[in-house]
Amino acid sequence: MLTDRQKEIYDKYIEVGYNYNKVVKYFNIDHKAVAYCLFMCSTKEGLPLTPINTVNKKGSNVMEIQDKVTGIISDLHIPGHHENALEFCKDTFSDNKVKQVVCIGDIIDHHYISRHLSEPVAMNPLDEWGSTMNELNKWKKAFPNMVIAEGNHDKIPYRQAKTLGIPEKFLKTLHDMYKLPVGWMFTERMHIRERLIIEHGLGSNGMYGAKNTAKTLGVSYVQGHTHAHAAVFDIPRPFHNIQAMNVGCLIDTSKYNATYAKLYFKTPVSIGCGIIHSVDNLQYIPMM
Repeated sequence: MLTDRQKEIYDKYIEVGYNYNKVVKYFNIDHKAVAYCLFMCSTKEGLPLTPINTVNKKGSNVMEIQDKVTGIISDLHIPGHHENALEFCKDTFSDNKVKQVVCIGDIIDHHYISRHLSEPVAMNPLDEWGSTMNELNKWKKAFPNMVIAEGNHDKIPYRQAKTLGIPEKFLKTLHDMYKLPVGWMFTERMHIRERLIIEHGLGSNGMYGAKNTAKTLGVSYVQGHTHAHAAVFDIPRPFHNIQAMNVGCLIDTSKYNATYAKLYFKTPVSIGCGIIHSVDNLQYIPMM
């Protein structure tokens, strides 16, 4: 049951067009209090935190984020991530004066319970959960506020439950499973002023996947998912140019988590992250 104050905050959130910062300013309260209120509205009452997407995918969730320098964390697949991933992101974001952080998705690997055959050397589900928790705690401390584009690996628990006929209402959220901070918010897609779309990139494959999707949508576009072929593409348009970026990944290919993919990759994976300086100024930064 929500309190009257929580209902008031949520109603204002809807009234101002799902704008988190306007709610903080209107009530003159700490942003963490607003984040916690919205988290309770979503997890306890099932209230939507994002409007229906009007950009492309009808019926999917989209979140508008601020138009400022944004650091993009590529696919991590924790605990199958690169051991230097966190320090690399912290240093890169600091050097580029990043003001907000986005994760492109697949932040968690869920190897043991995926549809792929588990490796014989893999941790059991509980050990994998414990290892994931330990690593996530480091990322929570470094980036207490982050928007995460839902990746296909993030959804594995729900997808596997669906095969057994178990509705999502019977399952814990990722926030509950991994004790994620209220400042971490999941969404299928996000955009900046309807001029740039950020999403995991499921279905946007191959060397030119990001470029082709940007051309189809007619706006700048940022994705991960493919692990390889990280790049930035310039796409001239009559009135304003657009760009497309694949941000690669931050996985450790020597870990068992990546074994399943070795059959699919014809080129080495791209280890790095991305920076959105503006809607038409994207930068991929490889880990050297």
